[in-house]
Amino acid sequence: MKKDFDFHRIFVLTGIISLALIYLLLWLRMLTTKSEYDGADFMGLYSAARISQEYGFPFIYDAEMQVDVQSQLVGYPFPVEQTSYFTHPPFILLLVNLISDENYTESLIRWMIILLLLNGASVFILMKSVSALNLGRRSQWILAISTFLFLPTFSGFINGQDVILLLLGTSIWMFQLFGGKPFAAGLGLGLSVIRPQTAILLTAPFLLNRRKVFWGAVLCSGTLGIISLALIGPAGLQRYFNILGVVEGGMGHLPHSLDMPTISGMLRRTFGAMDRNLFRYVIWSGYLGGLTIIGILWRKSRQISEKHVGLLILGSLIVVPYAHYHELTILLIPIFCLIRMLSAKRLVSNAWLAALPLVISFVLMFGFVGEGHLKYILVYTIMFLLAYLLIFPHQINALTRLRRPAGA
Repeated sequence: MKKDFDFHRIFVLTGIISLALIYLLLWLRMLTTKSEYDGADFMGLYSAARISQEYGFPFIYDAEMQVDVQSQLVGYPFPVEQTSYFTHPPFILLLVNLISDENYTESLIRWMIILLLLNGASVFILMKSVSALNLGRRSQWILAISTFLFLPTFSGFINGQDVILLLLGTSIWMFQLFGGKPFAAGLGLGLSVIRPQTAILLTAPFLLNRRKVFWGAVLCSGTLGIISLALIGPAGLQRYFNILGVVEGGMGHLPHSLDMPTISGMLRRTFGAMDRNLFRYVIWSGYLGGLTIIGILWRKSRQISEKHVGLLILGSLIVVPYAHYHELTILLIPIFCLIRMLSAKRLVSNAWLAALPLVISFVLMFGFVGEGHLKYILVYTIMFLLAYLLIFPHQINALTRLRRPAGA
């Protein structure tokens, strides 16, 4: 018993310190290497913010203007395949504008501070969702720190991505749903409109079951949509559709489409470049098919539990047409759903459950070793295991010999 406890303590301490140091070094490298921060996804947010400040919101989706701004920043014509187009809803720029000025690097640092604060808020809410489990103070701290340092979240952070808003919204959704407040859960889910394809997939099933969640999400996302439309107007809306066409047209052959956990990424990594019309047909058929299957299962379910929420998130990460590695940050939702289930059933010690995000972060990091050939093999393995244990939680005994220690 003492030996097991010491191993756990050593693993957790070295794991947390190692992740923190690795992240810090990579962050400093990014800020001190021009080619690194030039390639950050924040470039898209920043270029749209600068356009809105100089020319007005109706022009934020002008593809040529975005390329021009980014070319001026790097000092040379920006290649089309490297352009970080801004295609997210306009409301996010109300926040980005507060920290953006003519100095790109300083704007990026200020934005990262905001992202860290939003990540902290998400962790706080996720921890509230397991507060009734009596994890113990030490396990609570381990779980909180491990969640804050979750690898996909850091991937989005170092690139200046706004995906943390998706995590914040889904965290509120899960916490309020399991807390018996479906309408408030829907309001949180509405924040997922920062990724419209994901928002539709997560929201639509609640029209068939637990409609208060659906209407809360519609109210929140609809309000953000009205604000966005008021900002850009009809002309800006047309430019939005135009730039979506530009981005979608490159999904089948541009390099960035390889780095997706979705069906579209699987196709690109397996078959390379393929006919664009066939590519578009397959990924959108997968999306609509996934939405239909989820709707049928949702309709037949008598209750919506941790299993349903976790599986819904896992399914969305596969069938949405467009999502990058940093979108995997919402894996924290099925992870916390599984923690709730396993702890309530006393199938695994709370000490090891608290380290679950840390363990998964290290497994995911191993995928980047060498040429990174294991990157998505490990991603899909983790997703499969999470789905399997959400459906068959008692099968944890077939995967591990860990037991809850007496008095834990």
